[in-house]
Amino acid sequence: AIELDKNKEEIKVNGADLVYSDGSRVYDNYKAESQTISTPKGGEYKIVLSDGTKVWLNAATVLKYPTSFRERTERRVKLVSGEAYFEVAKDPKHPFIVTSRNQELTVIGTHFNINTYTKTVKTVLLEGAVKLKSINSIDSISLRPGEESGYHGNGFQKQEADINLTIAWKNGKIKFRNADLKSILDEAERWYNIKVEYEGKIPNIHLTGGMSRKSSLATLLKLLQMSGVPFSLSDEQNITTLKIRS
Repeated sequence: AIELDKNKEEIKVNGADLVYSDGSRVYDNYKAESQTISTPKGGEYKIVLSDGTKVWLNAATVLKYPTSFRERTERRVKLVSGEAYFEVAKDPKHPFIVTSRNQELTVIGTHFNINTYTKTVKTVLLEGAVKLKSINSIDSISLRPGEESGYHGNGFQKQEADINLTIAWKNGKIKFRNADLKSILDEAERWYNIKVEYEGKIPNIHLTGGMSRKSSLATLLKLLQMSGVPFSLSDEQNITTLKIRS
């Protein structure tokens, strides 16, 4: 996979040539039919595909896509891991398909978010309509705007989505609502590029709050301290480790 520059934020697909928004090249290989890109921890990217579809990639995300959709009956990409928000360019003759782990999503033109960080693949629809189907079975489900599906490997579950919470990352924010401590620190690992360790059992603590993604790690640590979470921080061999005590 092509690792993207942590200090930049947007790239465009121009055939097999991959270019940053400032015009500098990421990669060029005119013989390549597809590319795989990965975002670093602590970084996020916007990529404009060859059909005009815009994709925002969260930290530690891997996306595989064709360098061109020409002469194809469908537009197919793969979210290998991580989280991505899609604004799909409308093209009724060429459906846009996203595969992610064990599910496949089909649209014509719409806005949606897919999160594969956990064992459950979460898909939230903001605009338009989508159809999801399992790769391993005949299970399928359709979503309307404001709905969320969760795929566990043994079927889909649908519920009302929290849109603001879902796309907070895309809007430069870290938000959590009654979230368990581990899920909050999992996000901290990806965004602040730290290592989290637990001594004993993970404290049974749920938190609600939020902050800008531009906030330093110290801001998060202060929140943990105010919430009564015992921890220590060390920095050895360029690896920052946050240890949570029970």
